[in-house]
Amino acid sequence: MNVVIAKRSTQREVSSGHITPIYFISEDNLIESTGSAEKRKEKFPNLGTIIILKEYNYVYEDFEAHEFFVLDIEETSNYEEYTPTSCQYQSLDGTSVSISKLPMLIKGKFPLDNDQIGLPYSGHRYVFIEDGGFIYGPISIFQVEKPDQMSGDFIYKIESLNTVDLNLNDELQNVTFKFNREQLEHRIVKNLYGKNEDEEYYIYGISEIVEKIQPIEHILNETDQQIIDWASTAFPDGYSKEKTQNWLTMNSGESVVDKIRFSRLTSLQGKTSAWLNYLDAYISNQYIQSKEGQAKIDQYISNNKFDLIKDYEAQFRKEFISKNKELGEDISNLEKTIVQRTKDVEGLEASLQRLTNQKELLQSKSEELNKIEQEIASKLEVLGMANNLPDLSREYTRVENAVHVLMTSVDQKKKELLELQEEYFKEATKGTHKKVVELMPYVKALNGYFPDTLQQDEMQASSFDFDTRIISGPLDMDLYISEAKTYLDSRNRILSEIEIANVLTCVHQNFLTIFSGLPGVGKSSLSYLIGSFIAPKDLYLDIPVGRGWNSKKNLLGFYNSLKAEYQKDEFGLLDRLYQLTNDPELLRTVPFFIVLDEANLSPIEHYWSDFLGVTDKETDRSIHLNDPKQDGYISLPDGLRFLFTINNDHTTEILSPRLLDRASIIKLDYDAQKSTELTFTALTIDHDMSYHSFASIRSAFFPENPSLTQNEKRTFTEILNILGDKDAKLGKQVPVSPRKVKAITMYCHVVRKIFNKYHSNQFLALDYAILQNIIPLINGHGKGFEARLQKLKDECFHRSLLKSGQELDEIITKGKEFQNYTFF
Repeated sequence: MNVVIAKRSTQREVSSGHITPIYFISEDNLIESTGSAEKRKEKFPNLGTIIILKEYNYVYEDFEAHEFFVLDIEETSNYEEYTPTSCQYQSLDGTSVSISKLPMLIKGKFPLDNDQIGLPYSGHRYVFIEDGGFIYGPISIFQVEKPDQMSGDFIYKIESLNTVDLNLNDELQNVTFKFNREQLEHRIVKNLYGKNEDEEYYIYGISEIVEKIQPIEHILNETDQQIIDWASTAFPDGYSKEKTQNWLTMNSGESVVDKIRFSRLTSLQGKTSAWLNYLDAYISNQYIQSKEGQAKIDQYISNNKFDLIKDYEAQFRKEFISKNKELGEDISNLEKTIVQRTKDVEGLEASLQRLTNQKELLQSKSEELNKIEQEIASKLEVLGMANNLPDLSREYTRVENAVHVLMTSVDQKKKELLELQEEYFKEATKGTHKKVVELMPYVKALNGYFPDTLQQDEMQASSFDFDTRIISGPLDMDLYISEAKTYLDSRNRILSEIEIANVLTCVHQNFLTIFSGLPGVGKSSLSYLIGSFIAPKDLYLDIPVGRGWNSKKNLLGFYNSLKAEYQKDEFGLLDRLYQLTNDPELLRTVPFFIVLDEANLSPIEHYWSDFLGVTDKETDRSIHLNDPKQDGYISLPDGLRFLFTINNDHTTEILSPRLLDRASIIKLDYDAQKSTELTFTALTIDHDMSYHSFASIRSAFFPENPSLTQNEKRTFTEILNILGDKDAKLGKQVPVSPRKVKAITMYCHVVRKIFNKYHSNQFLALDYAILQNIIPLINGHGKGFEARLQKLKDECFHRSLLKSGQELDEIITKGKEFQNYTFF
């Protein structure tokens, strides 16, 4: 049973709720009112409502309380007749997916004066227009603007008919159907609860209308010039009589649009001799000599004979003037050529005389040439001495390289000594104890250990001047983005509001965000600026990752058994974590921003393993240390965020699927127009800035009930179906975890309103989310996997996910040669 719906419950619930049926569809496919409240309870016991068990919150997003929509229903399996709150009917499968918009019927003049209309509700895809007893439609529309301030209507733009959704042939894309009102009378529904009670009407059963009801007319929305262009394509030069006759036969058959075009083609008036020449050139003699063709030609000549005579006369006159002009120009050019050839002969004679004079001059200079050769020989001897200079330069370079090798060796020995410290107690039984004792003085010297100052260093407490200019009030998203843009613009890093909103949302919502790209695209400078904008100077660290990092000691230090103390890291990370742990208020409220530059110079899962283990937690994060003074564990701030910069080249380590599943990847591409060279002063931190507390950031970027719109959810579901399709012809699957689905939902919920202010594409938020969370997971090979990616790319372009589609196209193009397809 299909039911037309007008009302929903006033109390919003997250997943379930009730809606009130106003009309229902009878067995003979007619619309009938459900009647009064009591009558409604008889048809829909026990409450007179229908229950939606899942996704009820989407009804609130897509429909207003007084807006009509269509719902497919079925009987519930747990209906209890004597339970007052039990409902006999539920939505199809108990979800809100079976709800769809009803096209609105508006009164107006057809054809419309412009390509825009206004509707009282959002999210519509089709509309019908009633004019003088006739109904025109369906007409495809898409929403382009917010409600008009005067009328309150949503503004829609008319587009070509969406034949795919209606299961129509593409040839009807530029056609409007014209119906008598009586043909659609039993499908017109009046809204008694709408914003405009006396004027709101809907059309029910749009698919059945276009499939089963024969319109009284097909209106072709093409200009005369488009008709002529179509004919030019249909009749190319050299078209044989047989092919032309086949075309004519086809257009007298079932092709409605071509028959309309052909009728208009043969009835165009006021087209001069050029049009007759066109007909003569492209329509076969067989058709012209037929009774129908001859009648049309005779009628056309009769109606336009005076214009034709004038055209022939004007054309002949124009051709005569043109030919006469060409002949005059040819004669003039020949006269100029004769004059030029005469000058050329005179010039050759003069050149011959100059050559004779030069020959005599060269003979007189032979003695001077001999003297010059002698001088050159003497200077070559001096030059031979100077040739030794490159040898000296090479010797200098060799010595310099040798010094560098020695310094590298010294650094290596230092590392070996430190490793011997850690292995001291483990290797004591193997004879290492004696060796470590012998090296103890060198170890102490390398570690800066001096007996007379050690005690003082141990007693000296770490002290940081944490910036107290923390704003704890509500965070205005628009103002926050504006502040960020001003900050970046003043430092010569120009980003749009959409790009800034994207970066800030990824950084705040994800424990780890990664800037990816080739060297030189500005990853490090952008991460520096974003970090200094978000966090105060003592809560922002910029750490360059070294090659060869293989454990957490590179970031968190290690317990030095020779000194009997915990050896902290060189960057100050542990000191800051200690101080925050000792202040519970700071631990919960301050933003703490850490940039790991060139993060994939070493395997990330080795040196960052402790932090990787807590990425799924939003609060109460802690990591284990071997520091006896801290009881083995240290707490991490709620506002701690990591930002990695990585290079996409063969010199770096690959990222594991486990890491990619927990991070958002922002790819930076080189743009010559934006490649402003950043100076040192442009990258300095403004210490007078104020910063938002993490509590304020959390309230803005972490909504309580994040969700996708109904359109976003349908599109995202289709993307997931393609990635998870088990068809062996599509190669291996690309699994998407619930963690990624949750991250995408949170991201779209926050940035959707911001993006809509600056861009008309309703799927732009989902496009960015898929680009940064799904596309980086792509890693496969073979023809089958290429077919999966091609299918995914086509779907992205079809759904207006342009950025994701372009990235997929680049991945396919780069991987074709070796059949290996990966984001990195």
